[in-house]
Formats: sequence, C-alpha cells, structure tokens
Amino acid sequence: MKLAKFFVKETAFSKILAIILFLSLPTLSFNLGLDSQKKLDSSLLDNRSTLIPSPTLIPNNKIPSPNKQGWLRYMSDSYDYYLDYPDTYYYNKLSDPGISFEKRLVKTPHGVDNYINIIKGQSSQETKEKISELKNMFIGEKKVVTISPPAPNMDQFLTYERLSDIYIDNKKIKVFVNKKPFEAIEGAKYYLYLYEGKVNYIIGGLINESTDSLDNISYKEFKDIVSTIRFLD
Repeated sequence: MKLAKFFVKETAFSKILAIILFLSLPTLSFNLGLDSQKKLDSSLLDNRSTLIPSPTLIPNNKIPSPNKQGWLRYMSDSYDYYLDYPDTYYYNKLSDPGISFEKRLVKTPHGVDNYINIIKGQSSQETKEKISELKNMFIGEKKVVTISPPAPNMDQFLTYERLSDIYIDNKKIKVFVNKKPFEAIEGAKYYLYLYEGKVNYIIGGLINESTDSLDNISYKEFKDIVSTIRFLD
C-alpha cells in the first residue's frame, strides 16, 4: 500500500515539526518522570509517618531534661533509675554493668581526669566484699577497704572515710571519700555514694578541683548531677 504524498514528501513544515519533537520529547519525559518520583516519595513519607519515634524515644537517650534547661536525661537500660546531666557531658557504657559520665571537652594527653560512674550491683572494682565493708562503717570512721587478692603497700590508696549520710528523693545515701585514690592526679578525691535498695548502687565521682584541665569536674557539679538521680525500685 502506498502512502499519500503528504506523509512522505519532505517539506519545510515537516522539518520544523521534527525539530520540535526532537527537542521537546526528552524534556517532557524528564518532567513526567520527576512528577512520578515526587508522588512516590510522598507516598513513602506518608507510610513512614507512623514509624517516626516520639520525642521521648530519641536515639541514644538524648532526651531533654524536663527540669533543667540545657541538660539531658539519661534513663538506664533496665529503666530502674534516671538522672539529668549537662549537655556539655557525654556518657560511655562500661565493660562492667554501669555508666560513666565525662565532660565533652578537649581531652588531656593522659586521658580523662575526672568522671562520674554509676555501678548497679557490683563490678570488678566494687566487689561484694568491698560493699559489705562500706555498709558496716560508722560515720566518721576511716578504714582500709580491702581488695581481693590483697595488694602490698596499697593501704594509703584504699582508705575510705565515711561522711554524713545524705538524702536524695527521700532515699538515704551513705557517703564516703577516698582522699588519695589509686592512679589519680595528685590532689584528686574519690567520692563514693552507696544506695541500698533492692539492688546496691555505687555512685562514684573522681574529683580534682585544683586541676586546670578542661575535663575537670568540680565537687559542686558532681553533687548537682547526683542530686537529680531517681531510683525507680
């Protein structure tokens, strides 16, 4: 079958029409594809909206404190206690069951100067025997709290003094201080708070108020942070 001359004859109009189609088809295809992708993205976002966590489920426990502006709230993994801490701090999970808070500042060449630890139960450092000895000390008593196995010439580093009890959220806390903690910077003190609930908790603070290190934690900072702790047992 022969086509009419109109369809096969090359004219000026047909040349212009071919050029227009050649230039416009790629643009038209691109716009159609872009519009389709936008619709697809919108659909995916709608489907995901129910999966976005609420503000109380911010990853890595980065929950703003409801009580102190510029502070964050840490909830323990087992939901048995929480505390607030300044957002200039960060925390590390310890190899033993526990948490360590340090300042988010420049580190010194020898590592972290000061820290605040919270240990649930016992650990390689806070043994059952040590906790038992601390429990039996009276206010004002100084005592070498032994470690197992005993280490020679360590008495000066293991001497704790029991201070007056404090109350946090109407819960009694026994307070101790070690004025020459082992392997600490000269002048450092280690404060140890013992809470006896369903499980024993050791709250420790290595403090050095005389250092000019950027990661120094003052005793006031330590007390301010520890005062926010709430045990949920």
